[in-house]
Amino acid sequence: MPAYNDANTGSATMEDCSLAYQYDAFVSYSSKDRPWVKDILLRRLEDNALRVCIDYRDFIPGLPSVENIQQAIRASRKILLVITPDYLKSSWTGFEAIRVQTTDPANERLRLLPLLRVKCEFYLGYTPLTYLNFADPEDEEL
Repeated sequence: MPAYNDANTGSATMEDCSLAYQYDAFVSYSSKDRPWVKDILLRRLEDNALRVCIDYRDFIPGLPSVENIQQAIRASRKILLVITPDYLKSSWTGFEAIRVQTTDPANERLRLLPLLRVKCEFYLGYTPLTYLNFADPEDEEL
């Protein structure tokens, strides 16, 4: 993982590299997008030896949903947001995005990675973020 600039000192820091995470990524998505997430995205990530936290498999039954989400975010190096119109309508996915942004509002640690699955207008927080574009089927091979 690359170094990032510390907002207070302007110096590069490798803080995120020294942290031990249980997962490489937590996938935040709308339940309406589950078939693509499960059959395409998750398979591709895990075929590349990434440890992925996904709700239907890794959340603890009986634990409040909010706590499962918070634990997944804390335990994951990156949080991948699968952006679709359905994602933007969901209050749960909105909560997940806000939860990540409260820990790093300017995304200086680059933990928040938006993946645009379906072309749509979106805004996440204070700073526009560069996203991974999967809206064009030709770009899915990235």
